[in-house]
Amino acid sequence: MSDSSDSSRRLTRRQRQVLQQAALGLSNRQIGEVLVIAEQTVKNHLSSAMRKMSLHDRTHAVVVAIGQGWINIPVAESARPRDGSVNRPDPTEGSPAPRRDAAPPAVDAKQRIRHSSH
Repeated sequence: MSDSSDSSRRLTRRQRQVLQQAALGLSNRQIGEVLVIAEQTVKNHLSSAMRKMSLHDRTHAVVVAIGQGWINIPVAESARPRDGSVNRPDPTEGSPAPRRDAAPPAVDAKQRIRHSSH
């Protein structure tokens, strides 16, 4: 890529929309249904966007587009707080506490027999 801002300006609004839907993990057919365009048109938009970005696969195109701020990082509706804010972990906090409902470590049959005979 020559200049990332140059690539962003060259991507059409529709190419950015298609990349945004690809970021959600939708297939070409599904993207076509959402944007009400033919599957082949989706393929054409992706190919054109990737060519402009000098990339060869859609995953890399999505990652670059997110990194450059051309599309938003998709967040599942169920992961969003009700107030609409984005819930980001605090990088200064340590690891999460172990789950209290986790199963105890497995004990093999020989250990159980030894312990029950005493």
